[in-house]
Amino acid sequence: MAKQSNQKLKLLYLLKILFERTDEQSGLTITQLSAELAKYNISAARKSLYDDIESLRLFGVDVRVKRDRYVRYYLARRELSYTELRYVVDALNRFEALFPGTSNELISKFVKLHGGKECAFLDSIADPLYKTPKAVYDDLGKNIQLLDAAISNQKMISCKQFAWNSLKQRTFVNGGKRLNITPIRLVCEEKYFLYAYDGKSVARYDVDTLIDVEILSDKAAPFDEYRELLSDPRYDVEYENVRLECNNSFAGEVFLKFGLGVTVLSNREDCFEISVKVKLDAKFFEWLFVNAKYVCVVSPERVRDIYRQKLLLALDNLDSIDRQG
Repeated sequence: MAKQSNQKLKLLYLLKILFERTDEQSGLTITQLSAELAKYNISAARKSLYDDIESLRLFGVDVRVKRDRYVRYYLARRELSYTELRYVVDALNRFEALFPGTSNELISKFVKLHGGKECAFLDSIADPLYKTPKAVYDDLGKNIQLLDAAISNQKMISCKQFAWNSLKQRTFVNGGKRLNITPIRLVCEEKYFLYAYDGKSVARYDVDTLIDVEILSDKAAPFDEYRELLSDPRYDVEYENVRLECNNSFAGEVFLKFGLGVTVLSNREDCFEISVKVKLDAKFFEWLFVNAKYVCVVSPERVRDIYRQKLLLALDNLDSIDRQG
């Protein structure tokens, strides 16, 4: 009876087998497809399988034939290509906000979407050198859902905030007193940050440090009033057109970072200058510092001053440690 019942699901199981067991590099013969269906208590004659494959094609499933010593069938088009899957997995592993278990669970789901044979690069993910340090407090998904709902419904929220001390212990900010704030914008910058109105001004909160988030019944004031506060340059992402002098030997790295659309202003024997619009964030200044031998800021002076202050602060901290030693 089970075998007869499963016969009605034959097309679905055939699609499942093609999805999970085949790709452009490896297909299954009709005999192999029949053997796989038998594992689900489904019998399949050769002619019926040809008809079933044609039915899948008529439905829009991209089943193709690969001919070598045998005639093999495989599923060609997928929701995610191998390369796209690799991009997603790498991004998830390097996304600091995600708890390790969460990122691994998401990776498993994307691998299932890809189907086909097991991906060769997944073994390297187990290497601790491959992984980025992750969050140590896994309430992120719940917080994001609540914050999105509060912003969408223009509601205030109540929550507590904590910080980590040197003993790896959580300590509550302001003695654990609850914050009543109006969330305005949720942004992702390797981690998730919330811009919210605290009754006096707009403040920036690390979402990883918020706990016991609750949506209040209180209706917030019209959000346009709060959004005007975000026009303050302290809260907007800051971009600037900068002029960089780069060593010719570093040209490849420069164009890989900024793209070939940058404007080359001059080209001399040993160096060249470009004009490019950059985001004035920590990553840009880190890149300048790491590659200081090959690139420097020519203008504007304001960006040079920001970079100079960061370098001086680093030197002061280093000198301070030397004095303490």
